[in-house]
Amino acid sequence: MRRLFIVFMLATVASPAMADDYKVMFQAATVIAATEPCGFTVNENAMVKYFVKNIEADDINLEGTLNTMVYGAVMSFKKMTSLQRRDHCTKALRVAKAYGLVK
Repeated sequence: MRRLFIVFMLATVASPAMADDYKVMFQAATVIAATEPCGFTVNENAMVKYFVKNIEADDINLEGTLNTMVYGAVMSFKKMTSLQRRDHCTKALRVAKAYGLVK
């Protein structure tokens, strides 16, 4: 998780457009990683539309960065207490609903 934070912070300094892309990917990764442990399903078509709308078309790093962020979020989730998990699931589901990503 610390590594993800560092990547996110470097992206924020690098350029505003890149920072926005990383914010979108970080939020998406959090939602994707939470689906199984939190018991909700993401609408894959809605996720694709979300990326098309929010990620720069020339961002070739989307897949690799997103995979790394999802992996980090999954590993972080495994270390959470039950109260942290419940809080995390509540937030992840609210974000998913806010962006229309939940089936």
